[in-house]
Amino acid sequence: MTVVLASEAAGELAAIRSRLDAIDEATRLFHDDLVRVPTAIDRAISSQNTLMEAKFSLRDEMFKGVDLRFVERDARFAIESTNHTRSLDAALKSANESSDKTEKSLTEAIRAVEKQVADLRERLSDKLSRDKGGEDTVGRQLSMGALAVSVIVAIVAVLALFLHKG
Repeated sequence: MTVVLASEAAGELAAIRSRLDAIDEATRLFHDDLVRVPTAIDRAISSQNTLMEAKFSLRDEMFKGVDLRFVERDARFAIESTNHTRSLDAALKSANESSDKTEKSLTEAIRAVEKQVADLRERLSDKLSRDKGGEDTVGRQLSMGALAVSVIVAIVAVLALFLHKG
């Protein structure tokens, strides 16, 4: 009985040892998984962070490019605005000078026409007084015709000068 007992005890002991070895192996595997899985997750997260940072960096570069284009556009607009202002100022100054010259020329032409009209009136008056009160109708008609032609020529000269300058 003792041998049977010893044999049963040895079998039980072997079963316990085998269970303890299995528990030890399970504990070691659990420990390995516990250490390995967070490391793998950390690596995956790190990889995703690197990828996201690269994408954000690329987007930042794109936005910097767009910002640079806006700055360049604003600079071009400022330069063009300055150029347009200068061009407009020069055009207005030129137009003022041109209108002053045109006004002066027209004033001179009008004065010349006024002198011609005054001269024609004086001639007509002289002619009428020589004809003793206008008895010479042919002379009066000729004087009136000359006056009309002179006035028409003066008006045409003023219009031609105005159209030429304008």
